[in-house]
Amino acid sequence: MTSRSYVSNLYAPFGSWPADCVVPANADDKRYLAYGSEGFTFAFAQEKYVGKIFHDLDSLARQLKVMEYAGDCAIDQQVKGIVMPCETVISPPSIPKDERTRLVYELRDLTHRFHQKGLVHGDIKPANLLRCSPDSQLRFCDFGTSSFVGDGFVTPVYTTSYSTRHRVREREPSARTLADDYHALGMSMWEIHVGGVVSADYDVYRDLEEDATNLGWRPDLSRVGDPDIARLIEHYLDMSSGLADGSDNNDEVTFTSRVCVERTYALRDCRAYPPHSATTKTVCLECKAAARDFCPYLYRDPSIRRDGPSTPLCTICKEEAQTS
Repeated sequence: MTSRSYVSNLYAPFGSWPADCVVPANADDKRYLAYGSEGFTFAFAQEKYVGKIFHDLDSLARQLKVMEYAGDCAIDQQVKGIVMPCETVISPPSIPKDERTRLVYELRDLTHRFHQKGLVHGDIKPANLLRCSPDSQLRFCDFGTSSFVGDGFVTPVYTTSYSTRHRVREREPSARTLADDYHALGMSMWEIHVGGVVSADYDVYRDLEEDATNLGWRPDLSRVGDPDIARLIEHYLDMSSGLADGSDNNDEVTFTSRVCVERTYALRDCRAYPPHSATTKTVCLECKAAARDFCPYLYRDPSIRRDGPSTPLCTICKEEAQTS
């Protein structure tokens, strides 16, 4: 008897697809998985491509050889994708705290080994990590943004919450660098150790995520209970900032969706220490629309900036100089 079970979510991770069905070739829904009649192949179909996994590699080698010699008498055997083992995904909220601590150091070591091979991953994040058999080694997946150091490969794709301020604000995409990986490494370490990021309102979180990255807002290290890991996270975020493109203008006015920003600027020609200062506020789009003075997500930049836009002269120092 033939049993049927269609894929409930075509874009779900491969390991979550049902694999207990045999579907006739003329089925209306082509999104199916099926075992071969001889028990050593496993096939699936998506859109115009059909995949076939051979557990008997000798049989695969023989068939490829026949197809090569058959030429235009056989179907096109060009590579259209990759078949990978189904491994264990990394989900920080479901991992015990002591294991999350070990995972942070494993990710650090994995990234170092990756860089030693002359590679930039370009999209380091918990979702791109797998615990692989048979030795449960941590490994990267998803190399769509990866490149060799200095090869000039450019892609406009990035994940906002793990990206540098420079990356999300650049007008034309540029090649990934070690600065991108170091920043993403620090952000991933933080997320892993605190057990993930939870938000009840996805739309609000998405806007805050965009604003925070645009402002160069760092994660809250006070939530990291281990001081050594907190310093390690800060170390990689600092390394990323040190390597970032110097053309990024930190004083440029930034328009944000939900976060108002207060910045303190030293007055021009001020000789005092600490300098006399003035505070400016950039109002977010939501507060402008609501005509409100109080922003629930107000960010006060802790640094004192110099030579800000239209910063006035320090009249206090000028008057003191005149009276002395």
